[in-house]
Amino acid sequence: MAEVEQLEVTIVHALATRQELVSLRVAPGCTIAEAVVQSEILGVMTQTEAVSLDLGVFGERRSAGDLVCQGDRIEIYRPLQDDPKVIRRRRAEQQGRG
Repeated sequence: MAEVEQLEVTIVHALATRQELVSLRVAPGCTIAEAVVQSEILGVMTQTEAVSLDLGVFGERRSAGDLVCQGDRIEIYRPLQDDPKVIRRRRAEQQGRG
């Protein structure tokens, strides 16, 4: 019987000071959440925990249940530290004073 070909994917998690990157092979039909769990990039986590993450592939938001494709760069997004609207408002106020 022929061996099932594995898909090569990369899982990326950007922290404030560094980037974590894990390359792994997954079975065809693997979801994005399953790949994140298999990578153990965030330590030991359950499938349910992985589903609640903000995820994307090559900069486009994706659902945790989407299937991975060969060569995907799966990105784990961290929450924003500040609301972009608040940042723009502060910047505008500072420029108005200057």
